[in-house]
Amino acid sequence: VFLKKLEESGALENTLVIICSDHGEHLGESSLLDIHSRCTTSWCRCL
Repeated sequence: VFLKKLEESGALENTLVIICSDHGEHLGESSLLDIHSRCTTSWCRCL
């Protein structure tokens, strides 16, 4: 609904939408499958 409203208003082309959460599964990223594992270099650049 939110993205649809941005599109209808013409603002979507000039909008960066970032989706984040408090925690989650790694789902194989950086060879990790569990929750709350070690910090990787790519994550540390964002902190």
